[in-house]
Amino acid sequence: MPNPEGDAPRPLAQRTLLALLLGVAGLALAGLDLRPQARVDGAWMVWSFWGRPAEWIHASMPAEPFATRAVELMPLLVLGALLLAALGGWLVARALRAPGEHTPGRLFTLGCMLACALALDPWVVVFVAQRQSFSAPRYLAIGDLFRALGIGLFALALLARLPRAPRELAPNPGTARGGLPLALAMLCAFALPTLVLPFEGEGPQLTNDEQAYLFQAELFARGEMADQLGPLADFFPSAQTQIEAGRIFSKYPPGHSAVLAPGVLAGWPLLVPRLLAALSVLLVWSLARRFGLARPVLAAWMFALSPALLGLESLALSQGTSLPLTLLFTWCALEALDRVPTRRAAALGFAALAGLSISIAFSARPVTAIAIALPVALLVLRERPRGWLKLAGCALLAALPAAIFFLCVNHALTGAALQTAYGRFNEAANSRFGAVAPAQALSIAAFNLGRLSFWVHGVAPGLLLAACGLARRPWPRRGWLLAALPASLFALYVLHPFQGIPWCGPVYLASSLPALALLSARGLELVEERRGTLALRVLACAGLAGSAWLLQQHFSLAREELELRNAPRLAARAAGIERGIVFVKLENAYARSRFALPPFEKGDALVFARDLGARDGELVHALGGVESWIYDPVERTLLRRPE
Repeated sequence: MPNPEGDAPRPLAQRTLLALLLGVAGLALAGLDLRPQARVDGAWMVWSFWGRPAEWIHASMPAEPFATRAVELMPLLVLGALLLAALGGWLVARALRAPGEHTPGRLFTLGCMLACALALDPWVVVFVAQRQSFSAPRYLAIGDLFRALGIGLFALALLARLPRAPRELAPNPGTARGGLPLALAMLCAFALPTLVLPFEGEGPQLTNDEQAYLFQAELFARGEMADQLGPLADFFPSAQTQIEAGRIFSKYPPGHSAVLAPGVLAGWPLLVPRLLAALSVLLVWSLARRFGLARPVLAAWMFALSPALLGLESLALSQGTSLPLTLLFTWCALEALDRVPTRRAAALGFAALAGLSISIAFSARPVTAIAIALPVALLVLRERPRGWLKLAGCALLAALPAAIFFLCVNHALTGAALQTAYGRFNEAANSRFGAVAPAQALSIAAFNLGRLSFWVHGVAPGLLLAACGLARRPWPRRGWLLAALPASLFALYVLHPFQGIPWCGPVYLASSLPALALLSARGLELVEERRGTLALRVLACAGLAGSAWLLQQHFSLAREELELRNAPRLAARAAGIERGIVFVKLENAYARSRFALPPFEKGDALVFARDLGARDGELVHALGGVESWIYDPVERTLLRRPE
């Protein structure tokens, strides 16, 4: 904590009092929550304290007027947040000033203030309060922020109790070995998502997007592009899929589903993404060595235990393909540049692998791939080593297979190689992609960075460590790339009108996690240099606790969501129904959103289809006159269908 007496140690009594005040504030903030609750008359914003209703806060009200009131008070809320951020950033910068400095550098102080401001974005309250009434109770963003800030304050309380004990870190000679700690970090990235949340199993996935990706992966595994059902396709309007001329297929780019297909054949769809996640930990460690970190394995662990990474890996979303493959592309590009002078054949091999990886990433998430490729392309143009055109040509040649696959899938599904199913879907839905006013874009950008601030490490302000990493000197060769990669990704997604799903934070910025982990590891090394090893351990433990707590909250809610989405199947199982058709009524927005039907699978004994009234007999006849029932998800009733 700041010391007005220069480098002289603060008296023990003062440190203890400051630690006590910060600790009490942290515990109180961590227990505070403001969350929507579903009631008969709609969603209400309700305060609670450590799980119990906080009746002493007389501010609970319906969500809509609550959001309106918050918008009216937004100038005061923003001013208060900026004042707190300025004070917090100044205190942290003072606490981490270099030995012999009376005041920290201005840029470092401003960076700390900005990191604190991003974590205190008051617009999160409005965002949660404005959710649809049937989905609002599943948004935890406000409570997430309170818990993350509380853990951060408690960690500062422990640091305030510690005397300044700077440690001189030996520079990394480039020969550091990962050994068992690195292997364990790789194992955590591979296994933890399944161990902490067994999402996979019978029935719908947690999100409609996953269901579409897995459906297309199953088609690819069978050597098909679309499911040909003719008129019967109308019974299976699975969310995020398209029905055209009796064909059903996913609206999303095909790259991620193609990566899932080998796992589908092996009986575990997420096999390849999990292997890529473990590889990503190894690549982060290798890049940490390349950029001169004294403890490269620290960066590997910060990446492997990031709640954003573990949350994403528990799902079947396309970030599971784009994140590791854009990271592999970056690593291969650096390897190719470094090997050109001495080992040209190896350099060409790495260039080819870079081209293949970025092309697969592009076929999964085009905007993400472009955003990551731009800074790397700038690096190549800046350095232009001898033979760099051959490297670029080799990369482009290796990218052809994935590019041809991408174009062929487009042609098979839309009739035009350059027309994607996603683009056609957006045109049909009158999508507002990119149609965002500047003020709205600013609020969305702040919201995404605010969520990233506690999803990256589980502690707020989590981006403070990245700011410390940027401030640490000496700056490594090509170090600007660590800042350019997340900046480019953020710039390309800043105008996206969708803020991300509630389960794993700002998903559009997920591919920035490797660079942020490297910057944060540099930040922890700066803390150790200026506050001692014990301070580093305190912050590492705070991050571990914050990550575990954040994921526990979301995974607990996710299990409830899965049970809700699985209600038709659970009702059929409770009634002892093993064969036949269960027609599900999808007559309102709530039912269509919460009870997305899985696409039809040939050979299924029990089929779940949309209730189309008089047309139900068509499906019954097509399946051989099997027994049928009707399930009402609103009333939770399962009745035999009248003949």
